[in-house]
Amino acid sequence: ENTSLSLRGSGSVNEGENTSLTAGISGPALDPIKIQLTGSWGGRLTVPESVTIPAGASSADFTVEAPQNSVPENPVQLQLSAQAPGFYTQYFNLRLEEDDPDHFSFDPIPQRVAGTAFPITVTARTSNGYNAARGFNGTVALSASGSAGALTVSPPVTGTFTEGVWN
Repeated sequence: ENTSLSLRGSGSVNEGENTSLTAGISGPALDPIKIQLTGSWGGRLTVPESVTIPAGASSADFTVEAPQNSVPENPVQLQLSAQAPGFYTQYFNLRLEEDDPDHFSFDPIPQRVAGTAFPITVTARTSNGYNAARGFNGTVALSASGSAGALTVSPPVTGTFTEGVWN
C-alpha cells in the first residue's frame, strides 16, 4: 500500500477567512485512513484534529479557519503536519495574511501646484512594512496640515481599499 501522504491547497489564507485543503494518497484507500493534523498556531488558525480518507477514496477535504481579531500583526508562515500509521509524515506551509493595518503609507506625491488636485495611492501596512493586507477592505479618514494649520482634504475619507491598497 502507498506510504506517502500529501497536503494540497492554497498556500495562504487571509485573517477572518477560511481555506480548503486536501489530504490525499496516490491511490484508493483499502480501509478508511484517519490522518492526524497538528501544528503550533498560537490561536491564529483553527484546524480539525483529524481528517479521514474513506475506503475506496484517495483524498478528503478539510477546512482551515483563520479567526478574525483586531490586533495588527505581521503575516506569518505556519506549518501543518499530517500523520497516519504506516505513512510518512507530510508537512504543508500556510501563510497567514494579516488584515489589521498598523499604519498607512502614501506613494510619493509628485511636485504639485497649490490648489490643484492630484492622485494618491495609500497602502495599508503591517508594523514591519508589509502590505497588510490583502484582507484589509476598510476606509480611512484623511487629514492634512501645513505650517498654517489644518488643510482641506477632498475626499475626507478614502474609498474602500482593495487588497490593502486605495488609489
